[in-house]
Amino acid sequence: MLEKSFLKSKQLVLCGLGVLMLQACTCPNTSQRNSFLQDVPYWMLQNRSEYITQGVDSSHIVDGKKTEEIEKIATKRATIRVAQNIVHKLKEAYLSKSNRIKQKITNEMFIQMTQPIYDSLMNVDRLGIYINPNNEEVFALVRARGFDKDALSEGLHKMSLDNQAVSILVAKVEEIFKDSVNYGDVKVPIAM
Repeated sequence: MLEKSFLKSKQLVLCGLGVLMLQACTCPNTSQRNSFLQDVPYWMLQNRSEYITQGVDSSHIVDGKKTEEIEKIATKRATIRVAQNIVHKLKEAYLSKSNRIKQKITNEMFIQMTQPIYDSLMNVDRLGIYINPNNEEVFALVRARGFDKDALSEGLHKMSLDNQAVSILVAKVEEIFKDSVNYGDVKVPIAM
């Protein structure tokens, strides 16, 4: 259920980005295109697939909700996106030749791992917010700086994973965070 709703969100984000890019590319001249992209943050245009501990997602301003409420929703969705990124990496590791987990882990179990990973994420910083003035869609960029090993272990054990599988998965999540670059030290352009 969690994955289906976020697959829909992912489709909406990709569709929104496609519309932005289409509008940018179809502007009749360079000055109009530059003016359109002027306030769009660089992270909205950048391929962020390698930033495993970061996530981007969005929500629309609807039903008279305040912008702050929608920003919180977009931020939560972006944080779930981080958990999904981590699950994807865990699945890649499980399917690799170097896999040491003996227990069979099904696709459904990997989908279920999103929640315990999300629950274990710590020090999640919102790195950026962008409100598309054309459709009032609010985009959030977040980064998780770490995770609670005990919370993750407990959540994975509730999924009927054995001790060996839990230990290896927690170690892999630790490796993912260790390998992630400290993007806080890198100057990221705010806008084009």
